[in-house]
Amino acid sequence: MMSRRLKTSFLLISAIGLMLMAGLAPPPRARAQQSNSAQELAGLWEAKNRFGPDVRGSLTIRQTDDVWEAEIAGHAAQARLSGAAIRFELAGGAGEFEGQFDARRNRITGHWIQPATVQYGSRFVSPVTLDRAGRNSWRGEVAPLDDALTFYLLVKQRVDGSVGAFLRNPERNLGRFIRVDHLERDGNVVKLFAADTAGEKGRALALGKYDAESGVISFYFQGRGGSYDFRRVGADEASDFYP
Repeated sequence: MMSRRLKTSFLLISAIGLMLMAGLAPPPRARAQQSNSAQELAGLWEAKNRFGPDVRGSLTIRQTDDVWEAEIAGHAAQARLSGAAIRFELAGGAGEFEGQFDARRNRITGHWIQPATVQYGSRFVSPVTLDRAGRNSWRGEVAPLDDALTFYLLVKQRVDGSVGAFLRNPERNLGRFIRVDHLERDGNVVKLFAADTAGEKGRALALGKYDAESGVISFYFQGRGGSYDFRRVGADEASDFYP
């Protein structure tokens, strides 16, 4: 059995240890403030959305009696022949083709017209050549312009205690139009603001949510492709971000 003196010493040491632990641990309110701090989000964040187009790859045009058909990426459409010119459109505006046969009908030279992109808001035309691939069949490759947008969000703590933020978009420099100056956080709600002017608080440019468990900040940019999920870029992780 433990002697009375040893037992007393053990209880005293335990009490001192608990007091030290209590003194080192921040109070509940301080811990809550730390977890809600915008400074916790300091670092480089990256988000990328791909919008397609998914219609790409092998394009085949076939003639069966007087009927001309086209197939690409699981889509089929009836083509129209007018002299040496041939064309077709996919349902739902998924794309269209315009081409011209050579004199011997061994090759079709034409263009693929893809849907309007989110990135530029315009339709783009890609050259396509289809060579004979058997009797009454021609085949070629469609390679449309990729439609994607990337955003980088650089978050830094400032000397005055505020949290600065900078938005960069390498494809179209959209950060010039979404002129983010700083960031504020309230729980899981994160807001991007323009710079303060003439003593007035800058306007809110984007509203987002931070999921601490997954480490993702989601922002919605109207007219720029919708919602973007930003993930932190590690210090040793490769990135296309340039300040």
